[in-house]
Amino acid sequence: MKYIKGFFITLGVLFFFILSLSIGASYIAFTQKQSYDLPNQFTVTLDLKTPLPEEKLFSLSPKDNSLSLHSFISSLNDIAQDDRVKGVYVRLIGKDFTITQIEEIAPALQDIKASGKILKLYTEDLQSYTNSTVIFALTSHFDEVWMQPVGSAYIPPLKLEMPFLKTTFDLVGITPEFERRKDYKTAPELFLKDKPSEENIEMMTRLAKQLDGSLVDMIKANKPETKFKDVRKNIVLNAYELLDAKLVTRLGFYDEFVNDLEKTNTQLETKSVPFTHYQHAMDQASRKKFDAEKTPKVAFLLMQGMITSPEFSDVSADNKRSALGADTIIDPIVYERALNKIAQDKNISSVLIRIDSPGGTPTGAETIRRAIENVKKAGKKVYISMGSMAASGGYWIALEGDLIYANPSTLTGSIGVYGGKFTLSGLMNKIGVNWHAVHSDETIPSNYFSMNFPMTAKDKTALNKSMDFIYNTFLERVSSARNIEIQKLDQEIAGGRVWTGNDAFRLGLIDHVGGMRDVINQIKLDTGLMEEDDLLLIRYPEPKSPLEEFLNLADDFMQSKVMIDGLFSSAKTYTRIYGAQSVTMDDRL
Repeated sequence: MKYIKGFFITLGVLFFFILSLSIGASYIAFTQKQSYDLPNQFTVTLDLKTPLPEEKLFSLSPKDNSLSLHSFISSLNDIAQDDRVKGVYVRLIGKDFTITQIEEIAPALQDIKASGKILKLYTEDLQSYTNSTVIFALTSHFDEVWMQPVGSAYIPPLKLEMPFLKTTFDLVGITPEFERRKDYKTAPELFLKDKPSEENIEMMTRLAKQLDGSLVDMIKANKPETKFKDVRKNIVLNAYELLDAKLVTRLGFYDEFVNDLEKTNTQLETKSVPFTHYQHAMDQASRKKFDAEKTPKVAFLLMQGMITSPEFSDVSADNKRSALGADTIIDPIVYERALNKIAQDKNISSVLIRIDSPGGTPTGAETIRRAIENVKKAGKKVYISMGSMAASGGYWIALEGDLIYANPSTLTGSIGVYGGKFTLSGLMNKIGVNWHAVHSDETIPSNYFSMNFPMTAKDKTALNKSMDFIYNTFLERVSSARNIEIQKLDQEIAGGRVWTGNDAFRLGLIDHVGGMRDVINQIKLDTGLMEEDDLLLIRYPEPKSPLEEFLNLADDFMQSKVMIDGLFSSAKTYTRIYGAQSVTMDDRL
C-alpha cells in the first residue's frame, strides 16, 4: 500500500513540475516575443484600480494589467514627454490611495498638464470608506472630472480613530505589563489605558491637522475656484452639490465619457491606446537602445513591513524573496546578506533603499543599519526614500543613509521604544487553570517572559533598564547621524514623537522633502548624468522565478527540494522607474 501511495505522490510532484515548467516557459515566451506598436498620434486610456503596491507582483497571466505605484508614475512621466500622446482618459475604479501615494503621483500629473495634454477622469462616485478628501487631491490635477449623476462624496475634516482595550483586558483577566520611552511612544496605550493620554491627543491632533491641511492645500492650489472648505461642513455631498462646488466639472454616464473620447480622437485624428499597452511599448523601445554595460548600476532595495528579530529569520538556501505576495515583514538576515553582496560588487556605484515600515525589533533594525554602514565603507553612496511610513525601527535603518528623502506626509521619527508582555494569570484563574513554578535558585525568581505569572520587582527593574539602554542607543544613533545634540533631541524631538515629512525636514531628521523621482534625479546628478539619462536599478534581494516559487510550494508539502540551476536565468524582470531602467538581474551580472 505504501508503494502505491508513494507512486501517486511522485506522479503528483512530476505533474506539478511539468505544469510549472510549462507555465514559466509560456510566460517568458509571451513577454519576450509579443510586439507592441504605437500609432503616430494617440490618446491613452486607463482603468485605474487600487491598491497600487510599491512593486508589481508576479502573475501567472501574461496579460495581467495590474500596476505598481512606481511603474504607473514612470509611465505618466513618459506620457508627459511623449509628443505623440495628445491626452489621457482615466476611469477611476479603486479609491484606496494613501496621502503619500498622491504626493508621489502629483508631479507626474502636473507635468502632463504643463505639456498641454488633455487630462480627463471619470468615476461613478467619489465616496470613500474613510475620507474622499484624499481622492479629491488626486482629481484636482485633472482638467475635467466626470461623475455619474447619482454619485456622492464624503468630505469632512480628517479623523483618526484609536481603540483602547484596558477594560476588555480587565474583564477577561489579561494584564499588560509594558514600559515605554517615552510619553509620546503611545502604541502600548492601546493595552494600558481606557483613553488616550494628553501626549497622545496632542500628537494625533497635530498629525490629523497637518495631513488634512496638506490635502486641502493641494486641492486649493490646483483648483482655486473650488469651494472645498465651504462645503465640507455638509459632510456628504451629492453629485449636483459637487458640481456646484466645482469639485466635479460634468455629470454624465460612462458611455457618454467614451463618446467624448471618441470625439477627441476624431478631432485630433488620434487613436486610443490602453495604458498597459503603452507601458509595454515604451519598455520594448527602451530595451532596444539600452546598453547595460555602459549604464551606471544602482542597487535598489524595497524594505516594506515590520522588522523582525534576526533569531526568527526564515532564510532560504537561495536567499531570494518571494514574488507571489507583497512583503509584510523585513527579514534582517535576508537584507543583511543582500547588502553584503552589494558591498562586494564593484559594478554597483550606489544604493537606493525604499523604506515603508512602522518599525519592529531594535536588533533587526541594527543588523540592517550595520550592513548599510558596511556598504558605505565599501565606497558606495546610500540614498533613502521613505514611503508612507518610516518610523521607529524604520527610521533607525534610514539613519545610515547619506541622503534621506521623505514625502511631505510621510510619518517618521517615533524615536523611542516600548516592550513588555501580557500576563494571563487572571484569565487562567477564570477558566480553572492553576499554574505552579519552581526555580533552580529561589533567591532570584523571575517571571520575565512567563505569561502565567506577573513580573517580579526585579523583572520590572530589568525591563526598565532594557528600555533605557535601547532608547539611549537610539538617541546616540540619531545624534551621531543627524548632528543633533542629545538633550535637545530627547526633550524636543524624540520620546516617541511621530512627525510628518515636512516637520522631519524642519527638525533636521531628513535631508530633503521629495518622492522617488526626486531621489533618482539626485542619484543621476551625483553620477554625472542628465535627468533624461538612464540608470540601471538592480533589485535586491533577487526575486524567485515562477518555477522556484512552485518548487518551494512543493517543498513545503513534500519536505524535499528539486534543485535546477539557471533554468530561467535569462528571464529578467524588466520595468522602468522614473526614467531609470529597473532590471532584476541574476548573480552573473
